Amino acid sequence: MQYQTTRNQKQLYSFTEMMRINVPIEGGYFVPETMPLLSDEFLNSLIPLNFLERAKKIFGLFAVDLNENQISDICETAWRQDFENGVLPESKTLNPYLENPLFVFMDNGKTGSYLDFINSFLLSIIQQLSKDDEKWYLLSNEKNANTKSLLALDFDPQKYIPLLLINSRNTNNFTLREMQYVWNENRYQKERVEENLNDSLSSNFENSEDDNLIENAEAFENEDSVLKINKDTDKLSDSNLSNKIIDFTDEFTEQNKLSVFRIKADIREFEKIAEKIFWNTELRKKINAENKFIYHMGSLNFAYYIALIIILISAYLDLIEQEQLNGSDDFTFAFPNNNLDFLYVSILLKEMGLPISTLCLTTNQNNSIVDFLQKGILKENRKFFKTNTEGLDQIYFTNLERFIFEIVNRDVEKTEQALIEATGNQNETLINILRDFKNVIKTASISNKRANKQIEDWYLRTDYLMDPYTALVLEQLSQNNKTQYDAEKIIIPVIEHPLLSSQTMAEAIFPKNKIKRKPFYQIMNLVSEESGLTAPISTNSTKATPEIIYAEINDLISKLEEFLLD
Repeated sequence: MQYQTTRNQKQLYSFTEMMRINVPIEGGYFVPETMPLLSDEFLNSLIPLNFLERAKKIFGLFAVDLNENQISDICETAWRQDFENGVLPESKTLNPYLENPLFVFMDNGKTGSYLDFINSFLLSIIQQLSKDDEKWYLLSNEKNANTKSLLALDFDPQKYIPLLLINSRNTNNFTLREMQYVWNENRYQKERVEENLNDSLSSNFENSEDDNLIENAEAFENEDSVLKINKDTDKLSDSNLSNKIIDFTDEFTEQNKLSVFRIKADIREFEKIAEKIFWNTELRKKINAENKFIYHMGSLNFAYYIALIIILISAYLDLIEQEQLNGSDDFTFAFPNNNLDFLYVSILLKEMGLPISTLCLTTNQNNSIVDFLQKGILKENRKFFKTNTEGLDQIYFTNLERFIFEIVNRDVEKTEQALIEATGNQNETLINILRDFKNVIKTASISNKRANKQIEDWYLRTDYLMDPYTALVLEQLSQNNKTQYDAEKIIIPVIEHPLLSSQTMAEAIFPKNKIKRKPFYQIMNLVSEESGLTAPISTNSTKATPEIIYAEINDLISKLEEFLLD
């Protein structure tokens, strides 16, 4: 297994080389030279294993230059970040009487997002592959949920520095306070864990009569400190610190203040901002000369899709183990269009051998991807809608190049030509390919109103509160006459905790007079009491806000250079 780029198939890279470069400086994106195939024997060998052990085996297919210990360390570190006592993913029906669709719950991390494990996995990789004298800037720019997920992770902010970019047009001060709160609570809990660990060590020193006390303490610190930290973290969670708003001192808040670039840019310009940074040869050479590197915590990073592949293969195996699926049965994969994440990864899973017969892609009123899949044209000069499914509020898709690369049979020249034609009036390269794909990919654009009706209906039928992304998907399936009575199974990834959209939940399940003129926290508490769900920490905030670095899109590179080289 080696890697190439979508624009150059001649130069090959190892997994380590690809991850350290992260995004090719000459343009394009990293992709595997060939995708690994999943044999029946390999899949069957994974069924008895838990998620963590499956992750090691699957990751090993993509990182053949890493040894077994490195692969194990990466997966275990990613797992320990958030999921020690959880099940990821949790695959099931909503009740025994509804055999279809099948749901893959990916929202059980610390911030209630499917991005929690993905970011944890990305961070664990670069922690393994970085060198002692290097600094790495963790770039987050794609979704506010992605930024919060990154800030909830445990890392040394002197070596791994958050590089946070937000669009001033669609990120308000309330969201900024939520980001700062996630970071503050993370740092606070880390300090508490370290205090508990130090107290435990001190107690061991005082009470032990062992002549080799120092050696034993060092062995404890080196071998068992991670487990101790996890136990202490669990104790903190048990005390409901993660469910209560902590009033941090001014001194603590000032010491842990984030820096956030707030960029004034058109939505189309902002969606291309990471490419603008990574493909700036001069900027990257300057910072690399000082042993500093940029690492994308998002979809430009191919390991992002390795994490999704791990999650979805494990979910598929769980459903086989539960006898909800037969290994030879075809199934429909239905998903919201988050930057083509699930569309691209489902194409890869089909290439690897999973029996996916149909892909159902759902978006909101920002339906540029629907137009593209029908005509091969991506018109960026179009009306933009702000909806209650923020992750789908996109016009341009950075991942489009990888998707095109796969559907033109990994042909570099055809990929380049199709990208050029995508901005014109007709895409001769893709028109026939997309016509054939119509039998495989079903698309729909769903309004907020229709999604809210699905939330209401499913809550009445199952007592389960559905997030708005899943509701969009269910509405599309309803329109396509795909129901629980279909013989072919339907699998839906649940990507967000419902209480992250408390206002939408309340509008769907409560009469208007119950929530009229109520502030967000009162509404969230009402929904929480009604549903029995606990809000993740990403919904909390205080008055503390990050330090804002204002930038126009045209002076961003110079501002970044100043920040990175300071």
